[in-house]
Amino acid sequence: MGAQTAGQINGWYANRYFFDGKVEEFEKQPAEISAVTKEQIIDTARQFFSADCWTFGGYGNAEKAAMNQLADQLRELFKK
Repeated sequence: MGAQTAGQINGWYANRYFFDGKVEEFEKQPAEISAVTKEQIIDTARQFFSADCWTFGGYGNAEKAAMNQLADQLRELFKK
């Protein structure tokens, strides 16, 4: 499990701007999130399961041990 630094996040946004010409419009994000349908979420999840490629990340102040335990539980979903 890795962590992102402020510099890494800044680098990502800089690359999006300088190489993709994309400026994130944060005020539009709530509407974009709300527009995602249940069917889109299910379809995306199915694609990850069938591709046998997954990752797990935690956000916030959760303990690393708790995140590792949850990752271990979720790992069972991807076993063939």
